[in-house]
Amino acid sequence: MYSLLLVSDCGTDEIATVLQSSGFGVVKEVSLPSDVNQYDLVLLDTANPSTCMDQVRNVRNQSSVPLIAMVGSVGVTECVVALEMGADDFVHKPVADLELAARVKSVLRRAGTRLDPQTVLVAGDIELQPDSRVVKQAGDTLHLTGIEFDLLRILLQSLGTLVTREVISREVFQRRTYQCNRSIDVHMSSLRKKLGPRRDTETRIRTIRGYGYIYLNGER
Repeated sequence: MYSLLLVSDCGTDEIATVLQSSGFGVVKEVSLPSDVNQYDLVLLDTANPSTCMDQVRNVRNQSSVPLIAMVGSVGVTECVVALEMGADDFVHKPVADLELAARVKSVLRRAGTRLDPQTVLVAGDIELQPDSRVVKQAGDTLHLTGIEFDLLRILLQSLGTLVTREVISREVFQRRTYQCNRSIDVHMSSLRKKLGPRRDTETRIRTIRGYGYIYLNGER
């Protein structure tokens, strides 16, 4: 279980509850402790953009721990500044529960704490081998393009959980800023066709319109 430090001055346990229900161990503090290196990720939840920037700076002065800043009612400037100061991601509130959990998993994954390169990902009859970049379906090798492989990998890493279009844009297409275009849909459609339906005839990948995709966990 990953250990998350939630630093929040918002007076509610809602964020902690969301993260705990997603399988994370959460320690909540109202102010930044002196040592953050014991945690796998730090999430800053504050109503004040200036406080957020100060906290980002303080964390980076002492540690390279994965860091997410979360603030409501701020503009692009604050987001850019937080990222340039060392935040790994910036979340605008309010944020959907599934999206928040997906962003935390994404940052952990990029930091190298989510998945060992040798770990084989399995979902039903699909087996993905990250090290050799091989995908097998019921024992037979599937011939995927590089982008299709990366799309399937990121979906299986977050099996049963929403992967947002923004995360896909950044991690698969290497775009720092999400731009609404058809490229994700085109490649996802091609991946769906190659995978086919599940043995129970249900779709493998569910589209959450306007948000992203979920690779369904298991077969009924």
